[in-house]
Amino acid sequence: MFVTAVYLVADAVSGEVRLANAGHPAPLHLQRSSGRVERCQPADGPGPALGLIPEFVYDTTRHQLAAGDALLLFTDGVFEVEGAGGEEFGEGRLRAAAAARLAESTPLLLDGLLADVKAFRPAESAGALPDDVCLVAVDFAG
Repeated sequence: MFVTAVYLVADAVSGEVRLANAGHPAPLHLQRSSGRVERCQPADGPGPALGLIPEFVYDTTRHQLAAGDALLLFTDGVFEVEGAGGEEFGEGRLRAAAAARLAESTPLLLDGLLADVKAFRPAESAGALPDDVCLVAVDFAG
């Protein structure tokens, strides 16, 4: 057993976000004005899960939010859902689904992403998802 985490500090006035990642899926920066969805992660990837390497120092990355942008954090249960034939929903499909919903309000975007994940599963798998699923978004009003 291990624990992953993202530690994030957002400046509500300037829109600057600083984050460190301990083995967790990279948050997504939803750039509504440009229509882009970017991963918030250092070039060398996340650090190890918490406690795996004693005294590990996690890198901090900085991201600048513009008015109307949002940050999307999620657990791996969101993109590890399997569809027909065992194919995973995947992080790429999650990014594409988020990009397709950028014009929606954040609550509708979250509901839509969850609906997309559930619809990806085969019909015989209806019901509860097999792993933890958590979606959290933070809007920056500017």
